[in-house]
Amino acid sequence: MYQSHKYTLLQMMHVSGHKPQKTFMDYIKLFSDEIADEIVAIANGAKSEVF
Repeated sequence: MYQSHKYTLLQMMHVSGHKPQKTFMDYIKLFSDEIADEIVAIANGAKSEVF
């Protein structure tokens, strides 16, 4: 769901029931290359928020 880039972080946290962002981020366990892909997506205008 996260990697589809269709939903915001807040939407996914609401669905999953995670309240602290840190807990959610620990749960999805992003790797360095995935974080880099997020940055590229934002730079290219494909996404408006990180994580």
